Amino acid sequence: MPAPASRAALAALDHRTAALVAAGVDLRRVTAALDVMPDDTPLPDVIGERKKAQLARLARAGIHELRDARSLSPGTAAYSDEPMRDLPEQIDLARAALGGSPAYRRRGVSRVRVPRGDVEVDVDMENTEDGVYLWGALVSAGPVRATGGGGYHPFCTWQPLTGAVEAELFARFWEWLTGLRRDAAAAGLVFRAYCYNAAAENTQMLRIAAAAGLAEEVAAFTGSGQWVDLLRVFEAQLITGGPVGLKHVAALCGFTWEVEDPGGGESMLRYDQAAGRGTATAADAPGETASAGEAGLAREWLLTYNRNDVEATRALRDWLDRDASGCPPVANLGP
Repeated sequence: MPAPASRAALAALDHRTAALVAAGVDLRRVTAALDVMPDDTPLPDVIGERKKAQLARLARAGIHELRDARSLSPGTAAYSDEPMRDLPEQIDLARAALGGSPAYRRRGVSRVRVPRGDVEVDVDMENTEDGVYLWGALVSAGPVRATGGGGYHPFCTWQPLTGAVEAELFARFWEWLTGLRRDAAAAGLVFRAYCYNAAAENTQMLRIAAAAGLAEEVAAFTGSGQWVDLLRVFEAQLITGGPVGLKHVAALCGFTWEVEDPGGGESMLRYDQAAGRGTATAADAPGETASAGEAGLAREWLLTYNRNDVEATRALRDWLDRDASGCPPVANLGP
């Protein structure tokens, strides 16, 4: 199978031909017949009448006779030797990476849409190998109505993370979130909670819920329309050609973190300090005072970092809803 030598070579492939290759259409017979059979030869006479699924895909692409296949790219058709199911996606990614816009609308997306609520909560958790020590939530009004009780709500512990401590912390967060959902429903308001790349939060919530006797409740929530993964919303409609982590895509809406070196690695180091590990020892004068001060600064850093994460999620959602439809379509990018 041919292999593009560079991103530019990949971007130069033909997307229409690649879509047929990805759909499992073997174009080798078609391209081989171009120089030996008449242009008015029907496609069934080229690839065989039994290839009904392939013939149907070719027909949908406007290819009925051999002459129609002259618009295909022989170089891209060569990938039929070993079909790449994601070849069209890889072409668009390469073109987006080389394009002049930071983001593009995917093919078929005329307007970027985001599920919105009257009451909106952005959620982000912080954890270590021992468990989850912080559930952060940002409550805000949706685009339609206002709601009280807004702002940032951290549920955290700096105690050693045992199973009991972790479960008690999650129970407090879950009780608060459930109450907010209940109040919204009683007021006739649409409730939605958002997370960016919810796989981590889902894994932790379901794990802890199983130990806390909340498995059914949590599973029902994470499987409902009230729980929205903004990463999926983003990736289903936009393409950047680069990383799509929150720190990268938040730049699209101009959001920046208040803390230095925001990231999971730094947060692990800060947590050790916040929990009283890796700080000054009692043998170091002034010892305990220095340790307490260091722990306080680390806790402040972690809370700010978590608050910024949920603020970034909200800012990204607003940008997606308000401005992202103005991104150019990736379909307009040529080879």
